[in-house]
Amino acid sequence: MIGLLFLYATHSILCGNNDSASEEMLESQLIQSFLNEAYHGNWYMLHNKIHPYEGFKLEGGKIFLENENEPYSGWYAQFDENQEPRMLYSYEDGQRHGFIYMWDANGTRRLQGEYFKNKRHGEFKEWNKFGKLIELKHYRFNKLHGDSTYWYDSGVVRLESYFLYGHIIDAQGWYPDGKPCPHSRVVNGKGLILKYEEDFVRKDPLFESEFEERLNQFDNWRDKPMFTPLKTDR
Repeated sequence: MIGLLFLYATHSILCGNNDSASEEMLESQLIQSFLNEAYHGNWYMLHNKIHPYEGFKLEGGKIFLENENEPYSGWYAQFDENQEPRMLYSYEDGQRHGFIYMWDANGTRRLQGEYFKNKRHGEFKEWNKFGKLIELKHYRFNKLHGDSTYWYDSGVVRLESYFLYGHIIDAQGWYPDGKPCPHSRVVNGKGLILKYEEDFVRKDPLFESEFEERLNQFDNWRDKPMFTPLKTDR
């Protein structure tokens, strides 16, 4: 019962089901307790990021501590040379299962998500270096499923989209100035998504007609399934 209550409280707090300021403090305390009980590994810029980590072995898609016969269960954390946490993953039966976190060198949380038996499953959030939310996605068994929203660093919405088991169904893109882009749209799984740079500015009234002409170079582009975003750098 205690374990179930603890899990429920953790999920409620970390998923934002409570709004009081005290919840932020409790969340910080919980994460610190997870870090304290975690197996401590070393964080490197270019390696030790995938299975098996240093001190572990990989067998049958599960990780084991070296010289151990049972799959690893518990928290695993990596700390940099300043002993600051950079990543924290939850494991059960040798698989990623539960919450994951990542921080940058300045201590800013950059990623938070949930796994279910090595698959992304649940809500994933990403923040920029200033601590502003820039991505909010939902997964179901490792596939995007449900609403996904992206923001520019300024806080303006970049893209609102809806996925169904990994397939994009609807989407609307926005210019950095906050106005909806009429060309960056997906309806019933068909359309196109355009990616604009943060400093993109529509320079003149001819932009819309000129861009429409560029898009029309693709035969029936509005009737084709959307796969690869088109980046504009004008």
